[in-house]
Amino acid sequence: MAQDEYARDLLRFYKLRMGFPVEPLPYEGIPGVVEIKVLGPGCARCRQLEKDVRNLLGEINVATDLEKIEDMNEFAEYNVVVTPALVINGQVKMAGKVPTKGQLKEWIEEAANG
Repeated sequence: MAQDEYARDLLRFYKLRMGFPVEPLPYEGIPGVVEIKVLGPGCARCRQLEKDVRNLLGEINVATDLEKIEDMNEFAEYNVVVTPALVINGQVKMAGKVPTKGQLKEWIEEAANG
C-alpha cells in the first residue's frame, strides 16, 4: 500500500538525516540503478542542483537512488572541497557549480547504460 511505503521511506529518511544506521534498500548496489548524491550544506546552489536533478528524473525513465548529503565529513570521502557537488555511481561529475540540464541528462543516461 502506498501509505505503508511512504511511512517506511519517511522513517528511513529521518534515520539517515539524524545519523542512525539504516538497512540498505533492496535495490541499492543492483546493476541498472543509478546512485546519485548531491553534496552540499544547503546553500542556494546546492538546493538548485538537487531540484534540477529531481526535475530531470521526473522526465526521464531511469531507475535511480537520489540522496542529498549535507555532512561535510562525507564530502571528504569524495575529496570535495567546493559545493555543490554531484556524485553519480561513486564518481564526482562536477563540483563548485550547477551543471546544465543537458549535462545532467547525459551523465545520468550514461551511468544507466553502463
